[in-house]
Amino acid sequence: MSNLDAPVVLSMDGAVARILLNNPAKHNSLTAAGIDLFIDCLNQVDANRDIRVLVVTGQGEKTFCAGASLEEMTSGDMTGEKFETLTDRLTAMPMPVICALNGSVYGGGSEIALCCDFRIGVYGMRLKVSLLSTEWDSPLCETSGCHHGQAYSGGGGSVGCGNAVAGWLPDASGASG
Repeated sequence: MSNLDAPVVLSMDGAVARILLNNPAKHNSLTAAGIDLFIDCLNQVDANRDIRVLVVTGQGEKTFCAGASLEEMTSGDMTGEKFETLTDRLTAMPMPVICALNGSVYGGGSEIALCCDFRIGVYGMRLKVSLLSTEWDSPLCETSGCHHGQAYSGGGGSVGCGNAVAGWLPDASGASG
């Protein structure tokens, strides 16, 4: 579907679409062109009625995504509004979106992860959001959706894996913690 050297690579196989953030030398950060390509990939997935699930992951073992390119943000070549367009589009996807966190997550990469419906992380990864620093001590399949992550990001402090699961997953009655 996409060039394997591109900063964002789309593949579709049957009912599964995969978007790979492909800039490991820069911690899979996204330039303005990379964000445009990511949005284009989301539009292609949305247009394909055979797709039942989307998996978003990063290339390499160190970092899922560090968010927007700091070079472009500081030079003025990209604004926060452009990144917000991406996260709004990702949140609006009609099928379940799984974020396969292949490594640590920083800045806007955390926003991308929190906009997905499910997040699955590797042992030892770190999730860093403004005012929030979390180190997962086990793989986490988190099912809260974007709104719970936004609530935690404003509170500051640290959230351990057990607290995240206890606070975000519904209990047997269906009520959230």
